[in-house]
Amino acid sequence: MNLSEITMSSPSRAATRAALLVFISSRNLKAGALLFALLTAVPQMASAAEPGFIARADALPPVLTSEVNAALFTNATSKQAEVWGNKSIVRQVADERLTLRQWDATLGGLTFTPEEKAYVEYQQAVNRLKAGLDIAERRRLAEIESKPDTLKARAKEIYLDNPNAYETPERVSTTVIVIDTTKRDWKDAQAHVAKIQLALRAKHADFVAIAKRYTDDAFAREGKRDVTVTVADAQVDLPVRNQLFSYMKPGEISKPIATTVGLMIMKLNEKLPKAPRPFEEVESQIVAKMLDEQGKAARRAVMASLALPVVTYAPEYAPETPGPDYSAMILKIVDQAARDGKSQDEINRLVKQAIESTTTTKP
Repeated sequence: MNLSEITMSSPSRAATRAALLVFISSRNLKAGALLFALLTAVPQMASAAEPGFIARADALPPVLTSEVNAALFTNATSKQAEVWGNKSIVRQVADERLTLRQWDATLGGLTFTPEEKAYVEYQQAVNRLKAGLDIAERRRLAEIESKPDTLKARAKEIYLDNPNAYETPERVSTTVIVIDTTKRDWKDAQAHVAKIQLALRAKHADFVAIAKRYTDDAFAREGKRDVTVTVADAQVDLPVRNQLFSYMKPGEISKPIATTVGLMIMKLNEKLPKAPRPFEEVESQIVAKMLDEQGKAARRAVMASLALPVVTYAPEYAPETPGPDYSAMILKIVDQAARDGKSQDEINRLVKQAIESTTTTKP
């Protein structure tokens, strides 16, 4: 008795046989094939009724909810619904679990030498450590995120301590004509530049209209992208940056400038000075940096707790001059600083000060 006979009722088996007859004898082979495919999918649909079932493949054990939970584990309870709400992620995890089952069952057809087996075991041990560090980080972040008011207050404190760090940089508004030298040879590019310059010399020339007509930027020419952009200096190539931010004045039009995308003729419309950004605009940025620093601190605290005692090496591998062991001191500093909500820069400064204070010779 096969799987279909176990999971399908007698009428279903009869329907399948009928579908086979249609598939074999009917002149409408497409209709028969479709009917056969639909009916033979019933066993998979029936298996989905198992408690906690997510997916299965052939004879491999099914993937259950608990296994997907393990892969998508997060200490932040509020995020559980978010990850489970993304069905594509759940399917991806299920596929990974089934692939791992297939690997455990077959090893991909490989037979390992003792050296290769040792390598696999080493990688597994390293991954166990990484997973443990992930747990430490997630616990710390879950603890912090469970107190949103405290998190926001700390972010506001950081913002007020140095608001200039979050200001909008100097920017310029410029209208750009692109001459694409990857599609035009140099002679053609020069001729196109001459056409543009001739059009610009006309009385009451409209630079924006000319840019839309002559630019080689297809999206801008078709109206899918604006020929006028606002950019900061870090967003443009050095030759363009020098012209827009150092040499040109508002209203001026540049000569053709060689860039990585070809030649550009630009009109500088306006220079926009640095401007403060309100806390609400940068709050998420500050919080993200705080969480990143706290996660790293949690991982470092675990690694510091794993600091080795005095290690004795074989003579040929012994260090030339053994240095002092600061691991216990660093562990204490990192753990306390992380609990106090110190930033990464603050933690580094505290560790540096402590080490320097122990190495400085007192008179």
